[in-house]
Amino acid sequence: MKKIAIISELSGGGVEQVNRLLASNLDRNTFDIEFISLVTSQEKWKDKNLKFKCVFLQAKSKKYAGIHLIRELKRYMPDIICTSCLVETYFCIYYKYFVNREAKIVYTEHAVFSKTMSGSIKNVLLNNWLPHLLRPFDLIDEVICVSDGVKKDFMDCFPNLKTPCTRIYNPAVQSQKTDELYKPIHREHIKLVTVGRLEPVKCQHDIITAVKELRKRGLNATLSLYGVGSDQKCLMDYAQENGIEKSVVFKGFSDKIQDEIKKYDIFVLASSWEAFGMVLVEAMNVGVPVISTDCPVGPAEILKGGQYGKLVHIHKPGEIADAVLQIIECHSSERVLEAYRRSEDFTIEKAVKSYEAFYVEILEGKTND
Repeated sequence: MKKIAIISELSGGGVEQVNRLLASNLDRNTFDIEFISLVTSQEKWKDKNLKFKCVFLQAKSKKYAGIHLIRELKRYMPDIICTSCLVETYFCIYYKYFVNREAKIVYTEHAVFSKTMSGSIKNVLLNNWLPHLLRPFDLIDEVICVSDGVKKDFMDCFPNLKTPCTRIYNPAVQSQKTDELYKPIHREHIKLVTVGRLEPVKCQHDIITAVKELRKRGLNATLSLYGVGSDQKCLMDYAQENGIEKSVVFKGFSDKIQDEIKKYDIFVLASSWEAFGMVLVEAMNVGVPVISTDCPVGPAEILKGGQYGKLVHIHKPGEIADAVLQIIECHSSERVLEAYRRSEDFTIEKAVKSYEAFYVEILEGKTND
């Protein structure tokens, strides 16, 4: 039995959801799993029926969790340590070189790394200067990237990287009954939906503008936004300033997002960048047509250049409105089924099998880039 430590928070979507799915679905006959949460409150999760063992360090913040994390790793003595955050990766490197040289560190890149290297002084320091100065990625055993675009971007950021780098798609969806996927779109009320953090990078202002444009064209279009974030008040004010506040509804966070998405007609993603775009796959998987910006790097890869959904330019709400109308005109059970079949390339089962094979190979020293 090989021991795997997955270092991640429990709360949240995206990265956290991927780590929870892996911890829940990896083969227990081969792997012993310990999920190590640095800051999540144990109280919040004590009544949840988790399918894996979780250790709550409950540190004030990740940067204060180092001693506690190293102590827990020393107690558990994992064969593989899985990280997806640079702060915890630095702690794990210390553990590997000063406590247990046999441990394998696997870092998974869930972001478009070049996009994290600029902006605030903090971002420049933590994601640009320090990684190039300390070269942590040369001190670990493997790097996993969640899409081919993320891998290319990561290799461009670190062209002299010595550590092998591979691509494994995120576990995103489960198989559905295909005879229940298609539903007609009624022009009398077009229900749009988007999911994501309410942050500037997600550009939800553009979707709100597209709703205004559709209503100017005589269509009764509404938008529901799922997610929370610092941009919520600005988005609410923006909808009110444009006179469509009654057509834009803020739904907050949902931990059953696919059940929510399938209530709507069209899914829209307007981000300025996406490493993968799991919500696109989740929408396609429940029969909802998708529109996405052709942003770096994930959406075009998922949609294969527009074969399985509409791609529009970033910050072009008029193109979003046009794409909505095009989907209405071309909507069919055949198109829905094609998109669903593409979503099956990203099933939990396929991703977990890829990770399991990867873990076995790294322990046997057989992986390569």
